[in-house]
Amino acid sequence: MKIGAFAKRFDVSVDTVRYYIEIELLLPDKKASAHYEFTPSCVEDMAFISEMKQFHFTLQEIRQMLLRKRISDFTVFEDIRWHYLRMMNEKKQRLMKDKEQLENTLHRLENKLISLQDEPRTEAETGVPYSFLPLLYCPSCRIPLQIRNACLQGKYMLSAQLHCSCSYQAEIKEGILLTSDKENARSSYTYGYEHERFQLLSSDFINLTEKGNQWLADRLRSEPAKHQLIVEANADVYTVLPRYISSLPPETMYIFCGTSSELLFRLKEKLSQNHTDLQALYIECSDW
Repeated sequence: MKIGAFAKRFDVSVDTVRYYIEIELLLPDKKASAHYEFTPSCVEDMAFISEMKQFHFTLQEIRQMLLRKRISDFTVFEDIRWHYLRMMNEKKQRLMKDKEQLENTLHRLENKLISLQDEPRTEAETGVPYSFLPLLYCPSCRIPLQIRNACLQGKYMLSAQLHCSCSYQAEIKEGILLTSDKENARSSYTYGYEHERFQLLSSDFINLTEKGNQWLADRLRSEPAKHQLIVEANADVYTVLPRYISSLPPETMYIFCGTSSELLFRLKEKLSQNHTDLQALYIECSDW
């Protein structure tokens, strides 16, 4: 039997058969033409290999069993039978232990899934902290914006209309500052941790980005007095700061800018859950 027919008979690839030959699981006859001829003994060995793999024996363990099987032609058959029984019992014990460990892991995983699904959500609505209100200036006139129809709750401004005498207008809605400058905004960006975007990134790029993020965090931590207010642009595409907020001074103020109020709201909601006293302003604005 040629190698192609042999592989097809056992539903494996030709490369698999060649590998089994290389590690001496199979011992076919090699003809002068350099082609392999698979004997009935090879068929018997391959059937044995397939059966043992179903019992989760490793190829190295199967090789040892085949060596015993081949030498048994010259020794007492009961010896090889006893060896098989011992290996089978040992494998059974290991599988039972693996099963117990797997069941424990599945139980812990189920509890983790339940805890993630039942993750507590903050009930208190957050908005623009009052500490940011003196910073809201007209981008054209460079003078403070006037505030109308403000809705306040606790230490936050949840909604309001902002305007300037030059006719510039902005709005605070659901705690996010919405600017009127949207003509240069992108329309098709998605949040940076979405599964589809992750598939497009190479591991080298991700690791390089991580090194850059760590350098930035170390720089911020080493000179906290110089960074009392930190701005992160394009926060609806990718954010660095949320991972390091816990290690930065609590009085630090943050501004997250992006082109999507929906994605900024998701970011605000998440950060509000994890950092209840965070001083953060979320601005929907143009890229530029």
